[in-house]
Amino acid sequence: MTWCYASDLHGRESLYLELAGLAESRHCGTVILGGDLLPRKGRGPAGLDSQAGFAAAFLKDFAIRIRDKAGARLYAIPGNDDWMGALPSLRGLASEGLILLPADRSVPADGGFFLRGYSFVPPTPFLLKDFEKRDLSSDAPPSSPGRIAVTVDGRVMETDAASFLTGRTAIEDDLAAWTLGEESRRTVCVMHGPPYGTSLDRLADGRPAGSRAVRDFLTRENPLLSLHGHIHESADASGAWAQFIGRTLSVNPGQNGGALSAVWFDPADPAGSMTHSLHGPFGPRSRS
Repeated sequence: MTWCYASDLHGRESLYLELAGLAESRHCGTVILGGDLLPRKGRGPAGLDSQAGFAAAFLKDFAIRIRDKAGARLYAIPGNDDWMGALPSLRGLASEGLILLPADRSVPADGGFFLRGYSFVPPTPFLLKDFEKRDLSSDAPPSSPGRIAVTVDGRVMETDAASFLTGRTAIEDDLAAWTLGEESRRTVCVMHGPPYGTSLDRLADGRPAGSRAVRDFLTRENPLLSLHGHIHESADASGAWAQFIGRTLSVNPGQNGGALSAVWFDPADPAGSMTHSLHGPFGPRSRS
């Protein structure tokens, strides 16, 4: 049983095609996309329309190829660069049975495993805030940018960053309600934001930019595996793309070059089988 995972494809068709080829060559039964699925083409209505169109056209064709040629199930969550207003197009693919969306819920997967997704990340310097929240409930909202872009009822609007973020639950609040219980060691968490202060959340200058709440959740609940993205350059900056956090193997394959960064693994033995498309197997000889 082989699964494969990639994140942060940002609508780059060449990377999607590489991933499809990987799924076929590795005979993956499960393909997982960890957020930032759709192209970056502006922050206004034109950007939203381009994302919705990409999901309805190219992403649909990709999902059909994954189903028909790879013989795999496709799971995906949105990320912070995806407009919330594009979700109806993704749900349309789900209604056709082409994609499964495990956001904020556990869904069964092959081999008696479960997938559970979470899209939100702590505040970034970027203007789009649909999938951003304060990390901890005690965090003050950032003072800049003052004006941000969000989608409300499928329409793009601008608002004030401080009031918008203060009016939302924090990531910590959301994850406090996640109790995996007896399913923890059969659960794969797909969380766009990586855990804070690890080898998986390093910016190019070495600073951490992940989520304390995600790290605390992993330490508390000990899922079998957590799959991340968001910080494209982290693997290059830290020299590592996977590490254990408590009993959880956590992975951020990165996406920082021309060739696809992805991993494949057997969920029955993640540490023993985890392999990066560019850096090879996880273990003593790997970059982790």
